Amino acid sequence: GCMHALNALRIVRRTSGSGRLAIIGDGPLRAELSSAVRRMEVPCEFLGSQPAEAVRSWMNQAAMVCVPSVTAPSGASEGFGMVSLEAQASGRPVVGFRTGGIPETIIEGETGLLAPAEDDEQLAECIVRFLRDPEFRRDAGRRGARRVAETFDLYRQTRELESIYGALLGETHC
Repeated sequence: GCMHALNALRIVRRTSGSGRLAIIGDGPLRAELSSAVRRMEVPCEFLGSQPAEAVRSWMNQAAMVCVPSVTAPSGASEGFGMVSLEAQASGRPVVGFRTGGIPETIIEGETGLLAPAEDDEQLAECIVRFLRDPEFRRDAGRRGARRVAETFDLYRQTRELESIYGALLGETHC
């Protein structure tokens, strides 16, 4: 979905005059995306694959994290929005598409904002809303960090999973 992020950035800059993008990760679309950045004349930095510490550092510098996941032609989609949770854990609100597992990780209007799948205009509106309202952006980041800590804690999730397994095993021995 990086092309959607670029399209949204172009719209954001046209309407608000600001915004830049850093893309972490690499893949077969990089040359196409680099070409699009030059054509669109938008400020975008391609950082390639980065270690976890660098990703955290970039997230901590970001106003928000954009997760424009799309459904692939094969039908594959984001199984679970781990990047979205990592961003929220670092206190950053998330904008993205309402696709795959992303909506499971974001409370709409509280920890992030979601646009319909592949709707660049709506994605841009979500970004602009956070850019124009720093208090809303900070509050969403705080709510997201609190939610991730409370809901997605590894030990809590492990206990819940063990409880489910225990219940299933108990039922099979009856």
